[in-house]
Amino acid sequence: THVWTLATADVPALARAFPGAAAVALYVLNPEENEAYELDNGQTALIPLTREDVAGGAAEPTEQDIQAREVSATHVEVSSTAFAEYDPDEPEDSPRNKLRSAIYGAGARAGGQPIWLQGDEHDGDFLMQFDESFANINLGDAGVMYIFTDQQFWQCH
Repeated sequence: THVWTLATADVPALARAFPGAAAVALYVLNPEENEAYELDNGQTALIPLTREDVAGGAAEPTEQDIQAREVSATHVEVSSTAFAEYDPDEPEDSPRNKLRSAIYGAGARAGGQPIWLQGDEHDGDFLMQFDESFANINLGDAGVMYIFTDQQFWQCH
């Protein structure tokens, strides 16, 4: 099932990971009973698309495909310290914690480092993370989908 397609021109993290690709698409075997909750799950596919692929237009949707909607990307640069592991000794209202919370609270974001819900599971080439407000797929209880070049999986509460 097609989940999303993002233009690499709009998402620098995808452009760096897939030079020459015009877009990248994510597919999940079953968005309603999504079992991509661990590494090497065999439930996802991340597909780089060429200019020719994109020029061919959108494929005919299937009954399973998630309803298409447009999204826009806004480029914001932040300090790498915003992605550092949570420090319980740091005040909740510190500028870094406020920034980290704002980044984590975005429905989707690309680049930087993952902000883990349960804990570090993979150290591959991180591309982006998103929640159900970005793509209407089952991610468990308030889950987050982590997209790496070689792995795509989610964590939940």
